[in-house]
Amino acid sequence: MRAARAKAFLGLFACLTAALATPAASADVKPHVQGPVSVITGRMVGFHALGFHPGSIINVVLSPADKPSCCAIRIASTFVVSPAGDAALVFRMPRSYLRCLSVADCHKVRWTRRERAVVTVFGYLQQATTTTLVER
Repeated sequence: MRAARAKAFLGLFACLTAALATPAASADVKPHVQGPVSVITGRMVGFHALGFHPGSIINVVLSPADKPSCCAIRIASTFVVSPAGDAALVFRMPRSYLRCLSVADCHKVRWTRRERAVVTVFGYLQQATTTTLVER
């Protein structure tokens, strides 16, 4: 089991490394993010951000597609954009997100099976989104 996970992670890492070896982004490329069609909570996941300002710091926020105004979870890691304007975003998919009815009233909510998650990647004056399916 552990060997299978390590092999899957190495495959993901190799895929993202190959994606980062693409030619430099031109100035007219708009930021966008690519990633898997579905993810499993608690497992490592990888997304690829393109078209961001080289050297900038970007963040990732996940929110349920049907509740974008009340609920979200920020990935604790920050990511540095390469000189080519892209970044490999590898993190563990959280098992839950926060639902806040007010500043003092937040609680964790587990992702439900087949729930759509909006993945928002943002940096200084730039933002890109994609969606993925949570397989739990």
